[in-house]
Amino acid sequence: MEPPSAPELSDDELAREIELLGVLVLAASRSPRHLTQDEVDEVLRGSDEDTDPLGDDDDP
Repeated sequence: MEPPSAPELSDDELAREIELLGVLVLAASRSPRHLTQDEVDEVLRGSDEDTDPLGDDDDP
């Protein structure tokens, strides 16, 4: 039996997914504890804006 196939994603969609994962990894690594679901949602909402979702606008 063949496993169900995942929906096809474009390169832009895949790049965005990778970017979101990276933002979450950075946020989690900067936190002294596990992020709550609300904090994860906040990080992801912030990544849709033009500002740095982690609040590090002066970092290169």
